[in-house]
Amino acid sequence: IYLLAVVALVAYALIWPSVVLGWGIFTFRYQLDEGLKNLQIGEFDRSFSNIEQAENRAVLVKSVLEALKPIRQTGVLNKEFELGDDLAEVVILSTKSAKSTVVGVQALLQSIKAVTGEKVESPSAYFSSAQVELTSASDNLSKTYAILQNENFKKKLPASLSKTIQNLSEKLKVYSSLVSRAQAISVLLPKLVAIDGKKDYLILLQNNMELRPGGGFIGSFAKISFE
Repeated sequence: IYLLAVVALVAYALIWPSVVLGWGIFTFRYQLDEGLKNLQIGEFDRSFSNIEQAENRAVLVKSVLEALKPIRQTGVLNKEFELGDDLAEVVILSTKSAKSTVVGVQALLQSIKAVTGEKVESPSAYFSSAQVELTSASDNLSKTYAILQNENFKKKLPASLSKTIQNLSEKLKVYSSLVSRAQAISVLLPKLVAIDGKKDYLILLQNNMELRPGGGFIGSFAKISFE
């Protein structure tokens, strides 16, 4: 009876955390996906709420691993614990990158509103915030990909989690694409709108039905100035 009790206790100590870990990663991926959808339609508050829920899953995954520390110290199941560490790191880095993406894209939108006059303050602070947050998001995404592409990580990954991790990887690629585009805008736009000086643009409105060497007859023009 005592032996059975010990075996049952050990099984519970190992199997239940594995179930919680798998569920935590699955729901984390779902919240990350919802956060991306809301971000793409400009629902920043909802997106941030999704990311915070994903962050709660990250805390759950970390706490499960901490609870297993006594078993880990015995030296058994080293590969499984190493996999758990990698998964926890993936979850934490993904959450950080998603959070920075939301904040960075929102700051970029505010900077555009400041340029167009929709907001009265200078866009400089918004541009700076966007660049810092988006750079942080890009760095954390790179670290996440490094783990996901590691051959040792792939070998240790059980079949039951492979599809979930593959799906997560695909979602992170969408985040990465969004971050890359937003980063480019955050660097180029301050130069285009003369954040530190003045720039004039001459726009030629050409009629392609009356061809000329430049493309078409210039019927009118517009001048745009930024200062």
